[in-house]
Amino acid sequence: MHASPSELPPFLRPQIRLNGVIDVVATLCLCATFAGWLGRWFWLFDLCDHFRLQLTLLSLAAVGWFAVFRHRWLAVFAVAVAFSNAVPILQTTWVEVPVGGHDALRSGDR
Repeated sequence: MHASPSELPPFLRPQIRLNGVIDVVATLCLCATFAGWLGRWFWLFDLCDHFRLQLTLLSLAAVGWFAVFRHRWLAVFAVAVAFSNAVPILQTTWVEVPVGGHDALRSGDR
């Protein structure tokens, strides 16, 4: 009953290429990054803010892919997305401890 892909007309045959999939993933990373920045105004956008590490890793993988296949503008685009996601991660990860160590933190409890 179902026709095989070779029997279908050319415009109905599936034409998914890995380069296209990577392009879509990089574009979705940008959209999710932008939605994460809008998180303070709508709770659904705030959900995207929780996936910054994953978005950074996907963007860095896309940078590698685009660099190998010499898609320079797409690599620059993916670097910008990775950087915009990495900055908040680095700001919350590298927290300086006060000079007095943990005792200085507890002094407010007394």
